[in-house]
Amino acid sequence: MAQSSNTISISFTQGEKLRHLGIWFLVWGFMLLTALEVDWPLGFSVATQTPYLLWFMVVFYGLLYWACPFWHQNKKRFVINTLLGLTLFSVGYVLLDLHVPEYVPDGYLQPVYPLWSHIMDAILFFVFIEVVVLGVYFQKYNLEKIRINSQKEIDLANKKEQIIRQELDFYKSEFNTHITFNTLSHIYSKVMEDSELASPILLLSDILRYNLKVQPHQEVSLEQEINYLKTFIEIYQVLYPKLQVNLSVEGESRNVKILPRILISFVENAFKHGDKKNPCNPIQITLTIGEQIHFTVSNKKRPTSPFLSTKLTSTKVGIKNVRKTLDAFYPNQYQLEITEDQKRYKVYLCIDNQHESFAETNTIIAQSI
Repeated sequence: MAQSSNTISISFTQGEKLRHLGIWFLVWGFMLLTALEVDWPLGFSVATQTPYLLWFMVVFYGLLYWACPFWHQNKKRFVINTLLGLTLFSVGYVLLDLHVPEYVPDGYLQPVYPLWSHIMDAILFFVFIEVVVLGVYFQKYNLEKIRINSQKEIDLANKKEQIIRQELDFYKSEFNTHITFNTLSHIYSKVMEDSELASPILLLSDILRYNLKVQPHQEVSLEQEINYLKTFIEIYQVLYPKLQVNLSVEGESRNVKILPRILISFVENAFKHGDKKNPCNPIQITLTIGEQIHFTVSNKKRPTSPFLSTKLTSTKVGIKNVRKTLDAFYPNQYQLEITEDQKRYKVYLCIDNQHESFAETNTIIAQSI
C-alpha cells in the first residue's frame, strides 16, 4: 500500500514572478531612499545598496526552496537547514558590511563598528527575511494543497461517473445475456413439462431485484453479496444440473462493506470459460473475512475442440472493468492477482477491511479544502 506524502513542490506562475520582481524593486527603492535621506549621492547609493539587495534575494529564495519544504517532511532537517542559512547569511552580510563603504564627506574618516554590531544586524535582518519566507511558503503550500485535494475530488468524481456509465451500459445489455435467455428458456421448457416453476422463477427474480436495488457507486453489506453469489450459483445449477462448484465462506460478514458486483464478476468468468462438469476439478470459490477480505476463484479451463481452427478467446473486458472499479474506489487498498497456465485459471483478490467508506473519504476531502 502506497504511503501518502506531504511533499508539495513550490512553484510560481508567470504573474507571481512578475509580482515578486515588483516587490524586490520596491525594496530596492526603499533602500535607496533611506540612503538618499542621509545625503548619500544617488550613484554611490545604487553601487553600495544593490549588493545587499542581491544577497537578501539569494537568501530569501534559498530558504524558500532549501529549508521550508522540510517543515512538512522533517522538522529536524528544517531546523538544521535554517541554522545553516543563518550562518551563511551572517557571514555574507558581515563581509558586505566590512567591504562596502559608507558615504562620508571629504575630510571625514570612514566609521568603524565592532564585529558584534555587524552580527546583530545580520541576525535581525535574517529573522525578518525568515518570517516573510515562512509566510510566502505557507501561503503557497496551502493553496497547492487545496488544488491537489480539489483535483483528487474531481478525479474521484470522474472515476465514479465512469463506473456508473459502465454500470448503465451493463444494465442495458445484461438482461440480454446468456444466463437470462437460458433461464427463461429453461422456465419455458418447465412450463411445457410441469408446473413446478417456483424455484427457478424465484431465483431469477432475486437476481433481477438485487441488481435493480443496489447502486454501483455505493457499498453494500458483504453478507448481501454472499447471498447474491449463492443465488447466482443456484441458477447455474438449475441450468446445468452437472455443475461442479464448491463455495467456502469463513469469517464474519455482517458488518463488512464492499462495492456491489465485484466478486460476482470473477465467478461469472469462471462459469463462462471454465470446465463446469468435471467432478475431479470443480470450480473452487473461497472467501475469507478478517482484517482483509480474501477472495479466490480457481477453475480448470474448458477443453477446446481440436476440430476448431481458432480458439474461443475472452476479450477480458469484464476483468478490465472490475480493475478500473477497484482503482477508482479502493486506490492503494487492494491486491488483484490473476495466474493462468494451459490448464487452470485462478483469480485472487484482497481488499483492506479497514478502508474508509466513500462518504467518509468525500468528507475528509471536503474538510481538507
